[in-house]
Amino acid sequence: MMDSFLKSQKKYTIISLFLLLMVLLIQSGAYCEESFVFAPFISRLKAVESNSRINITWKDSRDIDGTYLIYRHTEEINRNNFTDSFLVDEIPAGIEYYSDSAVNNTDFYYAVIAKNKEGNIFDIFLPYRNITLKPVAIKSIEKIGVNAASVRYLTAAAAKDSIFLDFNADTTERYLAVLRHVEPIFGREDILSSTLLNIIPSYRKSYTDYPIPGVPYYYCVIDAELLKNLSGELIPFENTTLSAAEIPLTPGQEMQSNLSALRAEPLPGFKINNYLETGSRIKTAGPEYNISFQKISDSTKNKIDLLISGYNINTEELIPVTLEMPEKTVKNAKTGEEIRLSVIIEKYFLKNNWRESVTNLLDLSRTTERKSLKNRISFYLGQSYYFLGRPEYAFFEFLKSSESFYPESRFWMDKILLSY
Repeated sequence: MMDSFLKSQKKYTIISLFLLLMVLLIQSGAYCEESFVFAPFISRLKAVESNSRINITWKDSRDIDGTYLIYRHTEEINRNNFTDSFLVDEIPAGIEYYSDSAVNNTDFYYAVIAKNKEGNIFDIFLPYRNITLKPVAIKSIEKIGVNAASVRYLTAAAAKDSIFLDFNADTTERYLAVLRHVEPIFGREDILSSTLLNIIPSYRKSYTDYPIPGVPYYYCVIDAELLKNLSGELIPFENTTLSAAEIPLTPGQEMQSNLSALRAEPLPGFKINNYLETGSRIKTAGPEYNISFQKISDSTKNKIDLLISGYNINTEELIPVTLEMPEKTVKNAKTGEEIRLSVIIEKYFLKNNWRESVTNLLDLSRTTERKSLKNRISFYLGQSYYFLGRPEYAFFEFLKSSESFYPESRFWMDKILLSY
């Protein structure tokens, strides 16, 4: 019996040692695995629509010391379509948050990709970690419709020299847009072709307009945010007028309008002396215009030479220029929009990738409301358009950027005008 007990104890001891050894091996293996696994990607990525923006949150990677690139696409992002994704912004480590102002009513998927200090991008795509599997969209129009001011009882009455609008809004905490048109304002196309007279607080109950006498006008008063999104229901006798209001003409004004109809054309019509189809001369054509050149006086010539000499234009070949050095821009950037602009400059603009530069700059310009940043973007858009061979678009962008950067923009505008 004692032998049996000793044998069982020995067997129990061997089994216990075996189990202990297995536990130690498992713990050692787990420890080694944890020590050597390299995870260059974020985790817990979420994208949620809130207050007309898409808020993105995640947890940084413990193995990457760098920045994080935020991409969006209308399809789920993977290795096949990653190059077609749009780079929204580049965020430093430690923030783990971004608020995106995407296009309304469009489904988007997001990905957050790690980038180390050496510039290496770890384009790894893991569901539920660094890419979203469900689309998210901004439904701002519906939310605005819930809080928008409802305008009722709109009337328009003509007086001696003005048209008086009377109406009532159901809230005093919004802003109203006052529109005028020569046709009834019943739909989106009518709104686009209307004249925006003013933006007024919704506690106002009236508005006075001073249009041209003798012209019938229709009016509409609508919540300003609904106008911005071209939404909202237009109802006759409520927020849009069905009958036109017109300031009557005085006797003197009627006489002037009758005389104006008899006024001759300011310039003579162009006489055609040849048939357009054959090019042969028309026998009944009137005499051709005689063009004679006259020599200008010496005093006039001297004044012209003086003006030209004072207008010096640099005719050297143009090269892309930046308002600030890119590294200074990144270092001093305070907002995500500024960081995104610096990324566009470094990734596309300074590498002469003009098409991608235009595409990304236009998208950034549409998503920002800051005037100074818009003017800065226009300066780079102007250069990108210029090197794409589209000087008319470039001139328009430089005209906008001159509001903040006049000397820099004028240099490019002079170059464009000189080339024509």
